[in-house]
Amino acid sequence: MNSHLTLRGLLSFFEFCTKAKTMSFFSAYIDESGTHGGSPVIIVGGAIADNLNWYKIERTWNAVLKRYGLTKFHAARCNGFYEEFYGWSWEKRTSLYKKLTAIMNDSIKLVVAQGVRTDEYESIAAEFPRIEKTAYEHCLEKCIFAISHWARCRKSCKPIPISIEAGQEHCNELLDVLNCALGDPLMVDKFRIAGISFLPKKDYVPFQIADFVAYELYRYNADQTLGALEYIRPQLLATIMGKRSIGYMDNPKTIREWFDSPTMKDIESSYESSRE
Repeated sequence: MNSHLTLRGLLSFFEFCTKAKTMSFFSAYIDESGTHGGSPVIIVGGAIADNLNWYKIERTWNAVLKRYGLTKFHAARCNGFYEEFYGWSWEKRTSLYKKLTAIMNDSIKLVVAQGVRTDEYESIAAEFPRIEKTAYEHCLEKCIFAISHWARCRKSCKPIPISIEAGQEHCNELLDVLNCALGDPLMVDKFRIAGISFLPKKDYVPFQIADFVAYELYRYNADQTLGALEYIRPQLLATIMGKRSIGYMDNPKTIREWFDSPTMKDIESSYESSRE
């Protein structure tokens, strides 16, 4: 009897291991750029990698930073030669960019980003009285569902947890809506999102990568708007986005379509039902 139970246990364990090998466990990290007052563009961006790869990325990333005398990477400070980047040459900065983007290209599964021009978004949102989201919340929402779309297209992909860099907590209501809707097991299965949470940025490498994605897309679009595009921006944009990317810049048509989309109506309906 005991040997029978042991054999059954071993077979169950073997079946679990076999299934686990065919399943993919990913995590996503998101940051933002351009949320300061007067910014012409707002970008929310980030990256997805499988959990084992995030560990490998962190080791490689930190090893590169150490060779440059750094303990962390901050995209805006590097771009402006501020603080720890003060006194750097353009060549040194470009060299660091190339090494970091090479790590991303080798190891990141997907880059996700969403942006809007602030004046366009505010003008269109005024046409929809039920829409109370800021431009940042709109971009975050679309990033989350871009990740959802990517996960749903892969049957072997387990629901993905999404971590957002803490600092935009004013959008807690939006996350309450999404987590409430996604808390329904049927919705988890439908959208393939395992939960959404804020985490402190600190020096965590996945958030440094998300910061790099968001900042470079912001810089490219803001510089274009101001007519002062630095030569390196198109190269970085092409390298960061590459072939494994989804989302990017909204226009008036796509903003209106999103406000009226069935996905948004499903989420809003689920949230309202939970409050009754």
